[in-house]
Amino acid sequence: MGESSGMNTELCNRSSSIGIGRASVPLVFMESQAGSSLLSVSYFVISTFLSRYSFRSILVVVDLCGFILLIKKDAIYGMFMHANTMAARLHHFLLLAALLPLLATASASTAGDIAATSTKKVRVEVYYESLCPYSARFVVNQLARAFKDGLLDGADVTFVPYGNAKVGASGAMSCQHGSEECLLNTVEACAIDAWPDVNVHFGFIYCIEDMVVNNRRSEWESCFQKQGLDPSLVTKCYRSGHGARLALKHGRQTGQLMPPHKFVPWVVVDGKPLYDDYRNFESYVCKAYKGNPPKACQGLGDQYPIIQQVVEPDHGVVGSNSGDIEPCRASDGGAEENNMVLADGDV
Repeated sequence: MGESSGMNTELCNRSSSIGIGRASVPLVFMESQAGSSLLSVSYFVISTFLSRYSFRSILVVVDLCGFILLIKKDAIYGMFMHANTMAARLHHFLLLAALLPLLATASASTAGDIAATSTKKVRVEVYYESLCPYSARFVVNQLARAFKDGLLDGADVTFVPYGNAKVGASGAMSCQHGSEECLLNTVEACAIDAWPDVNVHFGFIYCIEDMVVNNRRSEWESCFQKQGLDPSLVTKCYRSGHGARLALKHGRQTGQLMPPHKFVPWVVVDGKPLYDDYRNFESYVCKAYKGNPPKACQGLGDQYPIIQQVVEPDHGVVGSNSGDIEPCRASDGGAEENNMVLADGDV
């Protein structure tokens, strides 16, 4: 039996069934492909065993081989099923990997469209002059309320303090309400330049215009302390050539308006001038919002005004439906020459 046991492993690797004489011995593991493929060598194995070993030893080998190969059969089947499972998982992984770039592209595109729609700001441009009573009241009343209510949170607001000023051939600037207006226009231009955050420079502009409305414009320098701002930036600006250059820049912006402004305040929403209806600018801003407008717009959409105006071929406004408003018109006289002389080559 010791000799028989020593050869068991080798024999199991070479055969899957053992026959006695011409009759083969059926085994459970013969159902497998491995057992069936080795039937052709059975006769040779039987002949060899019969010539060297007893019949009892052969039966022991048969039993051991059957047991070992049965185990191998289950192991091979398990490995085959595991391989199939792994292959299926690999297929799914590769398919997902191929789809991910497409999904990412589509998601990014959709997110970009949503972001572009929800974050696109309404452009609001306010062309004004510091001592025009209509400009001052518009800043203190309409604009201040819009900022406070959050209506302009999603707007890009630009202030252009120049109005109906002019630059003469000598390079001197004259303003509609005198030299003090030229000074305050430049001061506010310097504030816009020094503090780009619209909430900061509007607070300063509001303070000055509130002084104008209350006939205290000579106290404008107190606005630095009231707003908690460092006066050195603005003071250095308006006393130097930088303030003059800013005034010229605002003059060019005003001169490039199309159609040209006829008065101040001149309010433009998303490139469209509001003409005499500037006091209802909140309704126009709410209508121009892309996506969800702020809560302050609730109810304003139903009050959206309609401007009836006659426009000449050169885009000049001949008339409008608002005859009760007389803002500071560009044709008004009385402009005084300011002592601020602009730098050569800056015009």
